[in-house]
Amino acid sequence: MSNQDVARSTHVEGEVRVYGLGGTIVASVTASNSQTGEPLLPVLYDARLTTMHGTKMLFKGEERPQGDAGPAYIQEWSAVTEG
Repeated sequence: MSNQDVARSTHVEGEVRVYGLGGTIVASVTASNSQTGEPLLPVLYDARLTTMHGTKMLFKGEERPQGDAGPAYIQEWSAVTEG
């Protein structure tokens, strides 16, 4: 996406959770008050924190279709912390 497309895109507000799952690092975004932990975005596999500056972070990984039935897509998440 271009910088303009990113600026116009809808943002998601929640908690970023990073954890190990069967030998891979996974990142998900869930609602802050979620009891079930349902992700608000597709899960990011092989997640890596690539940049951190002040209140901003950039995560990079793969979005995979359910059941691995198709190609994976490289995704980046730009995250900004509150405060």
